[in-house]
Amino acid sequence: MTDVVIDASALIELLLATEIGGAVGAELRRLECRVLHAPGHVVAEAVQGLRGIAMGQADLSGPCERAATHLSGLPMRLWDTRPLIARMWQLRANISAYDAAYPALAEVTALPLITTDRRLARAVLGSSRCEVLAL
Repeated sequence: MTDVVIDASALIELLLATEIGGAVGAELRRLECRVLHAPGHVVAEAVQGLRGIAMGQADLSGPCERAATHLSGLPMRLWDTRPLIARMWQLRANISAYDAAYPALAEVTALPLITTDRRLARAVLGSSRCEVLAL
């Protein structure tokens, strides 16, 4: 049984039950993940991502609204980013501060990071000490 750190990209795919979200869900089941860990800003980042999808594709407005509603019911532990600041700063050359919180948290918790953001996955593999599950 292994919990994971999940980023907003993987969370959005999971919530919308996309094909990639199905792969995220399958990986979480394979790991027997019980709790998703994430920096606290993941909620705002996921809602913003869902908003962007809904604004760009009117036919997805309903599914995005339902996904946003389901977000609060997920088994998640949201972490304060203040203890992660030093590591986030060290990662600044390759990763935005928002994204750097994910590998920084994965390092601190010794949990794998699951993401569907290929650019983040590449950057993390080159500059972080955490395991990355890129889907």
